[in-house]
Amino acid sequence: MRRWVLAGLALLGWQPLTSCAPKPPQQLPAQAQAQATAADSAAAQPQQLIIRGQVFDGASKTAAQVNIFINGTPYGTVTDEQGRFELRMAPDWAPLAGGTLELRFVGNPFDFKEQTLSLNTRTTPPPVPLVVRMKSVPRRGQVVGKVQMTAPPVMPPRK
Repeated sequence: MRRWVLAGLALLGWQPLTSCAPKPPQQLPAQAQAQATAADSAAAQPQQLIIRGQVFDGASKTAAQVNIFINGTPYGTVTDEQGRFELRMAPDWAPLAGGTLELRFVGNPFDFKEQTLSLNTRTTPPPVPLVVRMKSVPRRGQVVGKVQMTAPPVMPPRK
């Protein structure tokens, strides 16, 4: 019976305990080692930079339809009905080359002041969901005039 068990284990690639002596690790050829290192560094780089968050008005209400622009470009997103947003960007995209991500929040000009938030994309790990509180326009019930709204943002490149 023991022979059958040992034969079955040998077929599965197992070896008896007597031949399990530690073997020195094998060295990879230099070219294979370089390829393995390059593959590891490529895997370590994130494919996309993802920023998530939620925008609130001065109180605890969510702010819907707030435009969010990236680093002074026409790229960005708009908050949904619950004030949530998500930005997905390629980490090597030119506006992010300096390592700083500046988000500009533009809401209804009768209700909110424009607000800017800066993030360091190189030293900061992917941030926890951001919470942004918009500041109200003072005396907003007395504002009179025509407002020129900004064009809505365009989605940034993802690859």
